[in-house]
Amino acid sequence: MTDRPIIFSGPMVRALLADSKTQTRRVLKKQDWPEGVVRLYPHQTEGVPCLPGDRLWVREVVAAGACCDLPPAQWAPSFWRREQGSPANRNGLWYAADGLSPDHPITDRGRWRPSIHMPRWASRLTLAVCEVRVERLHDITEQAASAEGVCHFVEQHSGSASWDGLSSADRTALVRQIYGSSLKAFQHLWETLHGPDSWAANPWVAAISFRVTPANIDTLPEQAGGQA
Repeated sequence: MTDRPIIFSGPMVRALLADSKTQTRRVLKKQDWPEGVVRLYPHQTEGVPCLPGDRLWVREVVAAGACCDLPPAQWAPSFWRREQGSPANRNGLWYAADGLSPDHPITDRGRWRPSIHMPRWASRLTLAVCEVRVERLHDITEQAASAEGVCHFVEQHSGSASWDGLSSADRTALVRQIYGSSLKAFQHLWETLHGPDSWAANPWVAAISFRVTPANIDTLPEQAGGQA
């Protein structure tokens, strides 16, 4: 079991927080998979970004206070963490995805930092990997596309009022009203992230299923076998 970082965009972070995203697909570096073998044995272990039992700590756009305008690697966890307040706010940081700010900020917010630079201690979401399948991108089903959290992507790009308070069924209905299906919405999401021809390329991907825990990885009782 290994701990690994994983980056998500703002809409996907909101989907994770809402527990409406339980899958993600990542393009594999290895693209010369033998089609027949993978169709028979999709649970490959070679060249995949993670394995069942691994834990993924989510990286997202974050900011510390303006009084500490340093690179995230130099942020002092002991300075920003809080013992009081809601669990989501105890890192004492600002999160761009949902506008979360500290319960009792010491200073005004500093600059937003790219997700790639988020330190492990600042992460507020942990994913426990349940299954990893090697498949073609176009193998995704309507149900799996919905599990990718596409409703939050559609919400951001729809230009309509906030979908807060809507049921899962109502969100799905709006996705289908705007795009025709969750699958079509996922295609748009994929091309937004990877470029206009990325869907047509139909690459081999790792389809990763996971459970979401809204907490920092190092506050959880499980101890992974190593860190990446």
